[in-house]
Formats: sequence, structure tokens, C-alpha cells
Amino acid sequence: MAPGFKALALVGLPLAVALQAQPPSEHVEATDTAAGAAAEEVAQQLVGGSRRSQSDTSMCAMLPDLETGRNLRIGSVPNATLSACPLCMMHPEGSPSLWIQESEDGVGTRIHNMILGMAVAAKNGMNVAGFVSVPFECPVRIYHGFPYGVDAKMVYDFFFGLNSTDLFVNRRQPHVAKYLDIRALEKDTSDTVPLGRPDPLAPGSQSILDASDVAMQFAKQRTARQEIQQYMTKDFVSTLRAMGSNRAVMERPLWFASDGRPTVAVHIRRGDVKEKGMNQFRWSPHSWYMDKILKIRHLMPDADVHVFTSVDESTDQREFNVYKSAGCHVHTDEDKTWASHAVLDAWAHIARADFVILSRSSFGHVPAMLNTNCVIYQEYWNAPMDGWIWAENSDKGSSNLFDMAAFNRCVGRIARPSWGIMR
Repeated sequence: MAPGFKALALVGLPLAVALQAQPPSEHVEATDTAAGAAAEEVAQQLVGGSRRSQSDTSMCAMLPDLETGRNLRIGSVPNATLSACPLCMMHPEGSPSLWIQESEDGVGTRIHNMILGMAVAAKNGMNVAGFVSVPFECPVRIYHGFPYGVDAKMVYDFFFGLNSTDLFVNRRQPHVAKYLDIRALEKDTSDTVPLGRPDPLAPGSQSILDASDVAMQFAKQRTARQEIQQYMTKDFVSTLRAMGSNRAVMERPLWFASDGRPTVAVHIRRGDVKEKGMNQFRWSPHSWYMDKILKIRHLMPDADVHVFTSVDESTDQREFNVYKSAGCHVHTDEDKTWASHAVLDAWAHIARADFVILSRSSFGHVPAMLNTNCVIYQEYWNAPMDGWIWAENSDKGSSNLFDMAAFNRCVGRIARPSWGIMR
């Protein structure tokens, strides 16, 4: 970890996020007794009147009351505060709406799913009714868990710039049209009126996309550029970037040099991704990343390069010496007690760097969607944003192709006088 990591960790975060990052003893005054009573009443109703155990092993007992009852909501009524989420409300009030199921994967895939779910809703003339949180032990809480040791709610708040709890309910919605995949939904939103089913486009109607793999479905079903652009429209992307360019993301302290040199953020997918193993399809050799770093440094030798990666107990961190010997800075999540803040630091750098080099992972892909500079996209199943620089992946048979023309155009577009590049 970089020196001063913990000292910087809470700077620039929304109050609710900063509170959640502190030990419970430091914010015990935030507990609302009325909300606690309401929670008990709802719990009684949900378990048929039998009192739920409040032992130390109960999820309900372990969850702090941080938000005066906001994380106790159930039911099918969209929260009024969805109006604070522009991506959720791309159409006039009263338009048909779509509930979206939360993913149980890592935070990158979860937010990627949310974004593409919102894009599906917007493309089909629907607003987002809300998100249904993943099921956990406690029946009265919206609780996202800690995938890979990362506080999902903290990352949601950070990325979207709002209290993400306001977007969620904690039960699958009753009495709404249920769709298991995008194709089934869009069959009923086409020009043909569905027979024997509710019309999902009727004013005020509600449907649910009851699938936690929206990103994977989208990658398989929507592959043509023109088709993808029907979802990732200029209006949608600009709204996404406006939401993501919130104070938490744009004012979080960075480790980049402040002397005007070009800045580079590299995400390398490691941790549970090994050269040989169940996730090997996500693995790329260090030579692939160094090749892209050297392409940047060929034009800008003094570029300040920061590498972000994840490690686990089996990682030999000497594998990252290739970057250190090249004068790059390497940041890992080795201290798992601060894993959530390691994510926020990595995402802030990826969102704001002059150049980004991506792995085959939603972890880097999601914050790179906010970046309007030069993003080098490593070919994989999730499609690139318009304007990203395509690079062939390192799979067997690869020729290491790279869109140098797009790279040179992007450099010319963003170059500053201090870089010493002739445009």
C-alpha cells in the first residue's frame, strides 16, 4: 500500500460513506430508535409473528442502523428519491418502469449490470423502478454483502454520487410482469402487443428483469456496433458520466504526479485470476501490459504510470517487479481491512487518468466508462465504449494487433503543451 493510504481514505467521500467506513463506536449516535422499532415490527410481519433470534450470529443483529430506516424498505413501490438518479429516469414521470435484480458478483460486475439494466430500460421507453437487492439472512434489510471483502454499498455510493440504498428494495416485486432475459422483455416491447400477458409499455406498468447476469446477456446478444449504440446512446452516456463525475470520484486524492506529466492508470486482473485455473480466460501476461505502457512512453517517456491490481494469499508479489523496474508505481489491496478504499482509489485514478490500460474485467471497465481521455481496451466479451482504442488480447494465436491510428488521434486530441508533443 502507498504511504499515507489510511490518512487519505475518507477524504472527499459522502457523509454516509465516511460514516460507514468508521468503527461502529464512532457513529453510534446515528442510530435512530424509531427506525429500530419499525424494523422490529416489519420483522415480526415477515416471519409470521415469530420473533427472529437476535443472537450475535444473526445478520440483523450485526447490521448497524446507519441510515435512520432507509435500509428497511420492502414492497413494490418505487422510492421517490429515484428522481435523484438521472439514469433511472430517462423518460417522463408516469412512464412504464423496470425493476432490475442485483448481481451477486464483484462490485465491477454488479455496477456494470446496473448500468446495462438502466440502458435496457431507457432504450425500451422505460424508467427504472428500482433494484432488488441480493437475498441475505436478514429479512428486513437492504444488505449487499462484502464480495471479495469489499463493501458493495460504499462503492455504489461512490460511483453514483448518491445514497445507493434509495435505489433498492429487498424483496422481489409481486404482481409485476417477470422476464428472465433481455430478449424476452424486448419481444414484448416490440411493435407486437403481447397476448395473454400485461403490456410492459402501458403507462405506469411495472416489469422486472429477473436476472443477475445482465452484462453477460448483453455481451452475448448485442454484438453489432449499431445495435449497441441503440442502448449506449450519446444522451445515456453523457448522463452516466455526469452522475459518475461526482465529488467523491473527482475530488478523491490521487497519487499521480502533479507536475504536468501524462498520467497512466493500468488495471491488471489478478487475485483469483491465475494463468492456470478456472478464471484463466481473464488472465493476460505482464508482457501484454508492458507493451502498451511502452507504446505510451515511446511518445511520452516521462509518463507517470500507476498499476492497480488485486492479490491473494497465493500471489507472489515479485511478479510485479517488472513494473517497478520500469519506474511504474504498483498499488495492491494487500491490506484487506482497507480493500473497499483500495477499490475507490483505483477507480478514481482510472476515471481521471490521461491514459487507461484495461484488463479483461468489469472492475476496470466500469470506471473507465467515465473517462473521456484515452482508454486502451483489451478485447474481451464486454463491448468497448465508442472512442476507446482497441487492442487484441493475448490469447493463443494472437498477433498483438493494436489500433495505432486511433491511439495517435487520441494523443493529438488530449495532448497538453507540457508534454512536448507536436500536433
